[in-house]
Amino acid sequence: NHLEFYYPMHPNPQIQQHKNKLTNVNIIEPLNHDDLINLMKTCNFIITDSGGIQEEASFLKIPTLVCRDSTERTEILNLTSWLVAPDNLVSFVEMIDKNLLKT
Repeated sequence: NHLEFYYPMHPNPQIQQHKNKLTNVNIIEPLNHDDLINLMKTCNFIITDSGGIQEEASFLKIPTLVCRDSTERTEILNLTSWLVAPDNLVSFVEMIDKNLLKT
């Protein structure tokens, strides 16, 4: 299974300095709303910590792994979204495998 990841990275230089540490990830410039929605529509799943992305992904019915300790958007959890604490790598990988890759 080949996975391709896209990461719209904030233009802040302190954030940009870390982009070369990511492998197998396509670092892209921040997108306007229409371009973001069009990219999301091509995705098999989304991994995010953004509340707005959670809402858009839920509306588009795209499975989403929410990397936060909690979310204000509890109504979308278990519909197409699952919550996982960002510091729990084992849980993170298990959630991707079980819910997003369906293995």
